[in-house]
Amino acid sequence: MTAKKKARPRTVTVVVDGTPRRAWEGQSVAAALVAGGTWALRRNPVTGDTRGPFCGMGVCLECEVVIDGRPGSRSCTEHVADGMEIRTLAYGGVVRQGEGAGECGAVRQGPGTGEGAAV
Repeated sequence: MTAKKKARPRTVTVVVDGTPRRAWEGQSVAAALVAGGTWALRRNPVTGDTRGPFCGMGVCLECEVVIDGRPGSRSCTEHVADGMEIRTLAYGGVVRQGEGAGECGAVRQGPGTGEGAAV
């Protein structure tokens, strides 16, 4: 009896904060980021401390990144695909006004905030 060889997963190219990286097709975005050495995915809105994957199932929101222009994407529940663009908020990936909600999903209105600023 011969053992069947398992096929290796196909590798794809994703772009993380402007840098192309290789990942396995179908792997979670969080797993691909951590495998590539990126643990800090966003910043705490109060302290500025970096935050990273925690629960791994989409509940805690600590792994939110911008995926293909969609802010607030949970990297632990999204799967990588060839050409995917991933932007972390930990290293300069700033959610600009009009791109979506910030860390807590609230939008602040008031003097000097224009149409609304992500909180």
